[in-house]
Amino acid sequence: MISQILESIFAQTAFDLERSGNSFRIKDHLALSILQHRGSKAVRHLQEMISESQLQAVIQHLKSNLEHKSGNRAGAASFLRDYRKYLSLKHAEVGFVSTVDVVIDILEDSTTLLCEAFKLYVITEKEYYESSEYSHSTVFSDVGLG
Repeated sequence: MISQILESIFAQTAFDLERSGNSFRIKDHLALSILQHRGSKAVRHLQEMISESQLQAVIQHLKSNLEHKSGNRAGAASFLRDYRKYLSLKHAEVGFVSTVDVVIDILEDSTTLLCEAFKLYVITEKEYYESSEYSHSTVFSDVGLG
């Protein structure tokens, strides 16, 4: 099961990217959408861990690196649909996927701008994982991060 907020973020991100014809760094567009959604669990959790200026620096890093860059004319909706299925399978044991799970998954991908931004402005993904105290943390107990 995907949280309602995450469902809406997936749908809006897919719509925005398809409308713009952008399929460049789709995970980072999704991360930006999550971080700009002040009601998401990921943002609430980050606000407890890092300063507002650090959060804004991460958001600005994503925005500035995603502006005016585009990829193929199609593919974002399909990628996000497949990514949603992947996350559901990854968290099948828990039975729920939240925005925190997506942020952690994107941080685990060292090729993402989100990972780069965290290393530049905040903390390493290992420190983020280790400081995470939310209901899904046991899912990541076997994940060897950074």
